[in-house]
Amino acid sequence: NGTIEFSKDSTNKDGTDGKWGGNPYSDDNNWDGKTYINNMTLFGNNNGKGLISGYELTISYGLRLSGNLKEVEFINNGLILSEGNNNGFGIYNDAGNIWSIKNNGTILGDFSGISNYSSGSDSDSIIGSLINMGTISSNSSTGISNYSATLGSSVIESLINIGVIYGNYSGIFNESLALKSVIGSLLNIGTISGDSYGISNSSFNLKTSSSSIGSL
Repeated sequence: NGTIEFSKDSTNKDGTDGKWGGNPYSDDNNWDGKTYINNMTLFGNNNGKGLISGYELTISYGLRLSGNLKEVEFINNGLILSEGNNNGFGIYNDAGNIWSIKNNGTILGDFSGISNYSSGSDSDSIIGSLINMGTISSNSSTGISNYSATLGSSVIESLINIGVIYGNYSGIFNESLALKSVIGSLLNIGTISGDSYGISNSSFNLKTSSSSIGSL
């Protein structure tokens, strides 16, 4: 019906469990129907399920996005983090389409600070605009992961970094196993770093997959 709903206890991208409704953190966070502003700590520990490399696994996330959010802007002024197993994400977008994410605070994940992940056939994950003026980081893998695992696409149309993006493996990880992973444009006037790569851009199936960064 086009209504944006929130849940503190749903565990899957389809929203078939948990209690859904209006802004559950209205005392601290603002929601006007188009822009959600987070001013608090959002924390998750083994609080969901995700399809990772074809297997349904327990994952952790501070914030999970799914569904049609293409007219929604999310602004983080607080702290978003996860702890738990190795599949931990600050923000996890699986088959979601969101217009804009702006980070003025800190986003941390055990595996990835922000993961834009396409896990199923025809399940595109799209972030229209991602602007970082704070810190996005991971101590074990990637600061920002844009990853297409099956016959779906992972797309970040525009990425602007004025802050810090860091991953133990790579700052930004753009990879496709089957169809495509795309970063339309990337502007960096901050720091993007990793212990192995600042930016990793790769494809595994040369016939069907592609990973691209339009302008850098």
